[in-house]
Amino acid sequence: MKVHRELQVPGARLRYRDEGSGRAVVFVHGWTLDLDVWEPQLPLAAELRVVRYDRRGFGLSSGDPSLAHDVSRSHTWCTRSGACSSRSRTRSRPARSCPCHASWR
Repeated sequence: MKVHRELQVPGARLRYRDEGSGRAVVFVHGWTLDLDVWEPQLPLAAELRVVRYDRRGFGLSSGDPSLAHDVSRSHTWCTRSGACSSRSRTRSRPARSCPCHASWR
């Protein structure tokens, strides 16, 4: 069984998984799905840091579904979850920007 983490955000508790190391790629599922939809992309964790989370109200995350909160707070989520942490920074990418990429499905 894979271990997941939880992040408390205003109005919800979000479940996420963080695997691999290096530059981060954040995968965000679409309506009615959960983080498991991104399982086929997990081999990327051999070269990258793969972060997946359940949007509020889906999977094991609590709260009311809210696309507005998901989009407007995505950078906050990345920062608080550690996807934009020094763990994913490199010498060529200083800390001034979030060195992660996000993909929606």
